[in-house]
Amino acid sequence: MSERKKPIQSNIPPKPIGNSEYIVGTEKEFNNDVWTELLRSFGPYQLELIVKNNPAYKITFKEDPGLEKLKLELKQNPEIRYVEPNSRLEKKN
Repeated sequence: MSERKKPIQSNIPPKPIGNSEYIVGTEKEFNNDVWTELLRSFGPYQLELIVKNNPAYKITFKEDPGLEKLKLELKQNPEIRYVEPNSRLEKKN
């Protein structure tokens, strides 16, 4: 009887879904006026509430502002919990 191989654990890096998509978690739901003020310097964007209990939004920008710039600007609001790129895990071949 042959011995079964144990699965190899590996770090699977997240692959960006879209270069200009970000997930932003907030303490409470924000209305459009708040988002307009927060994102006024980033140009056109599309906003979608993706989690209602602990609010999280997907923001897609026409032109990618970059994670660090976006974090710097949004984290000035104390009700922003996190800002991260929208990613998915993919298995490496």
